[in-house]
Amino acid sequence: MKIFVYGTLLTNFHNWRLYVQPMLSTGQAQLVSEAVTEARFPMIVTAERNVPAIYNCDAGNRIKGEIYDMSESCVQALDIIEGTKDGFYTRLPLMAESSSTGEVFECDSYFKGSGSKLDLEKSDKEMEEMRQLAKWIDSGEHFLGEYTKELHESYYVLGFKPEVLSLAAKKSIEDVKAAYDSIKPQLEGKTEREKTEVLATIWGKLL
Repeated sequence: MKIFVYGTLLTNFHNWRLYVQPMLSTGQAQLVSEAVTEARFPMIVTAERNVPAIYNCDAGNRIKGEIYDMSESCVQALDIIEGTKDGFYTRLPLMAESSSTGEVFECDSYFKGSGSKLDLEKSDKEMEEMRQLAKWIDSGEHFLGEYTKELHESYYVLGFKPEVLSLAAKKSIEDVKAAYDSIKPQLEGKTEREKTEVLATIWGKLL
């Protein structure tokens, strides 16, 4: 399945280092191309944890990102990262154009909230997605077209997900937890950012 990523799963960003690297190393995922969405979407950085999010709405910009070809297990892992079961994000199809060849791919990507089609003028203003967009607009900020390294510096890291690494590295939960325990002493006293540097080495111990 083709997946378009635009946030913390981008190359060398936090969740790429923890989870996409082992997907690539086990041959379960391949980078297809840097890309940009055919349609325009509003993208903001949400207040909780400074997470990037796009919304299913005809507004904003074409979004820069990357296309991956991923196995079903990898997509399942991304669904966990993005909290699809809890309604944090919804995986929906979109079209994305390769930045190098101009070829257009049908991909799935992750939209904030329910993924319902929004209209900035007519949609229910009480919807959580609409409240987030309205707050961004009221702040005077323009919708984003790219999640940059500078924006990523303010991302609040939210723990390690062993079930995701299990799928990404094709290893059992027990193996993942054992690898985690082996580096746990190195995490003591470190900031969440510093922990990321250590956590990003776990997958190498599993392969």
